[in-house]
Amino acid sequence: MSTSTKEIENYKDFEIELRQIENVNSWDKLEVDLIGHEHISTKLTKNGKELKLEVAARLNHNDDEIENFSFIVDNVIYETGIIDHTSSSSKISLDFPASFSTTYNIRTFQTEEFKSNGVFKTFYQTDLDNFNTFHYEFETVTYQSKGHDYFYDCLRINLNGIDYDITRFKTETHGYYIFENLDEETFEKYQQICFSIRQAIGFINKFMPGDEEYVFDDSGKMYYSNFIRPAVRGMYKPVSFNPYGFLEVGRSVAEEYYGKLTRISLNVLSDLISEIHTNPDFATAILMILEVTASRSLLLIPSTFSVLIELLSKAIGNNETGIKIPIDDPLLKEKIIEELHNVIDENSDSLSEESMLK
Repeated sequence: MSTSTKEIENYKDFEIELRQIENVNSWDKLEVDLIGHEHISTKLTKNGKELKLEVAARLNHNDDEIENFSFIVDNVIYETGIIDHTSSSSKISLDFPASFSTTYNIRTFQTEEFKSNGVFKTFYQTDLDNFNTFHYEFETVTYQSKGHDYFYDCLRINLNGIDYDITRFKTETHGYYIFENLDEETFEKYQQICFSIRQAIGFINKFMPGDEEYVFDDSGKMYYSNFIRPAVRGMYKPVSFNPYGFLEVGRSVAEEYYGKLTRISLNVLSDLISEIHTNPDFATAILMILEVTASRSLLLIPSTFSVLIELLSKAIGNNETGIKIPIDDPLLKEKIIEELHNVIDENSDSLSEESMLK
């Protein structure tokens, strides 16, 4: 085993959460009960990153003020959070009663009584093409699952005394980046930390997970959102243990550096995430690097990087504090100057006239 991996006892089981994610992704015109409107036909459809609620009625007469709904799936109550009104339609006929239909775009929803404080797991689903290994960039820790040890797929960081695990997990069809806080904290703070982790991982690993997230509290209740920053795949990779991974360098150069490059330690990764979390200018610069390199534009990249250099210099540099006078006592200052003049006079024979004037 490589010394870059620390072997620890770290058992994980994601089976229950993955089944629930698979269940949500299978919703296709699923008939649900809309609480308070049980007599109205309501269907729920998830297509990719979109979640649509189709109601055979018009529930809101003012589209600017959409009320949240609660709906039931498999005897579980879910509460909507952020909703967009997408379309309304009506059919009026002399032969049939008038019918109305409204479609809502659900951006966030959660299980009833989802905890606002505790231990959470967040799942970011991605295609296997975007599933980059941690092995060449980071020191890792082991984790165990179903009798197997995994050596290169888990990072453990510490922020403000709280441990977080960042785990890569792969199924036959998808890859998942899974974030966990191992100590209790508020859900709001946890979400903010997760965004900083996403930026740091994306900056080093070239892929920032995003688009949608599934969050589970320690009782198994779920929060879902597609109201987050999209996933970004950049092209700039600042660190790699493998010199052959840099296409722009020749083989002879790669051979010279083989075995000399190092991975990012977990302490350094923790410091990077902390800086992103606490320094808005630094966080903005990281996002700009990801966004502009994702564009692959030879016009945008050079001009944007020149702006980034100035932004980063302000973000990581020391602030100018002005001139600090070492001696602010005027009497002491006058005494020291007089003594210095006496020293010069006593040594005038060995000093030139120019030196004495200086």
